[in-house]
Amino acid sequence: MTREAPLPQNSAESAQWLETQQHWASLGVRQSVLDFGHVASTEPVLRFAEEVIWPMRGVRLWGFSWTPPGKVRNNSTGGVE
Repeated sequence: MTREAPLPQNSAESAQWLETQQHWASLGVRQSVLDFGHVASTEPVLRFAEEVIWPMRGVRLWGFSWTPPGKVRNNSTGGVE
């Protein structure tokens, strides 16, 4: 799946991205290509990583783990199912 759209500029837009990505995942999409066009600042890239990618992957941050709603963390593998 390919999506061409600008990076989120605030947390509300990040939440919309996260909802869309979670919906795609629920439909079985496991890989996507995202085209954000020319990005002039690292701030929206970092926001996307922190507020969209990391929550989707269940990444551990600063000793805490975040598990997406409706998912279960597999402690033996560290993954989210």
